Amino acid sequence: MKRVFKYYVFIVGQLLTVFAFGQDLHFAQFFNSPLTTNPANTGFIPDGDYRLGINYRNQWSSIMTLPYKTMSAFGDVQLMKDRFENGWVGLGGVILKDVAGSGSLSSTKIYGSLAYHQMLGYSSLLSLGFNVGYANKQINTTNLKFPDQFDGQFFDNKLPTAVMLDRNNISYLDMQVGMNYAFFQMIKFTSTPGFQRIM
Repeated sequence: MKRVFKYYVFIVGQLLTVFAFGQDLHFAQFFNSPLTTNPANTGFIPDGDYRLGINYRNQWSSIMTLPYKTMSAFGDVQLMKDRFENGWVGLGGVILKDVAGSGSLSSTKIYGSLAYHQMLGYSSLLSLGFNVGYANKQINTTNLKFPDQFDGQFFDNKLPTAVMLDRNNISYLDMQVGMNYAFFQMIKFTSTPGFQRIM
């Protein structure tokens, strides 16, 4: 049964990648990068009215001469809390930069995001958000090695090559939409005889 389930998940994952045109930048601790995880997280700040954050990830530095580096800075704020009944608007932005591999594949993305949050009763919240951004990707081909640069023993990127890339720099518009549903469970604490409750 477990094997069938694994294949089912794999097939569904492969089908979903048909509709994807690229891979977003990622962080292992995705919960510390809420605006890149889902634009509906914009303005969903349980502990305050605004938040600012900076992330840095250095991946595979022990085994690669040029490790993957991913950096981001983000900020968002809650607005119009008194304009809607049990609802508010979130406004935010994020800047991402990623440099990967020997070709220094560089990705730069700048997003502005907007979300609306509506409480449903006292125990749940529905959020809908979207972001619009500018993305740029470029690669340094001078550090890459191609098949015709093989000298019989090694690849030498100083040798001339007939391989020509159409473009080494592209820019495009990027948009994302997301939705969140959160359920809050109230926990009732009772004091037990013989134990002191710490507040």
